[in-house]
Amino acid sequence: MARRTKEEVIAEFTRLYQCFEDMIDQINAHGPVDVYFDKSMLIPLSAYLEGIENEEFTASEALAGAKEGVNGNGLFLLEYIERDPDAVAAMLKGYHEKTGRDYWTDAGDPKKAVKAILKRGYAETEDEYYLIKEVVCDVDNSLIANRDRPKAERIMDDFEKRSIAQ
Repeated sequence: MARRTKEEVIAEFTRLYQCFEDMIDQINAHGPVDVYFDKSMLIPLSAYLEGIENEEFTASEALAGAKEGVNGNGLFLLEYIERDPDAVAAMLKGYHEKTGRDYWTDAGDPKKAVKAILKRGYAETEDEYYLIKEVVCDVDNSLIANRDRPKAERIMDDFEKRSIAQ
């Protein structure tokens, strides 16, 4: 795959950050009372872009953070649909009404990504590592089958060992 330009990475970061923030609005509007995301705690998009411009961090680092946030939202929706499918439907509908787009098309389905990683047997990127880590740490244990849990733990451990070795 060809290496992306800084501008392309910034554009992807901006798109995913907006996707993340728009779904936070929907979770706050339709989600459970015990789950509320204080958006004042989020670093504003403009501050991220300024940080990239001032070389406080790279566009790739910002993109990785946005992907982690979007994956977290997606995993929340997949877990919460078991408790309240109507609320999740309202969140997805609200996202579509606000953006004119489908959330899963914008964000990607984390469950499909996890299946692909498990099938492959290793995490290729830090984004995939954090997605697997989120699944392994899922207390409800509802995101993967019990038979896949040891493999997911091994994938996570192997990635951590490779990262330490570098």
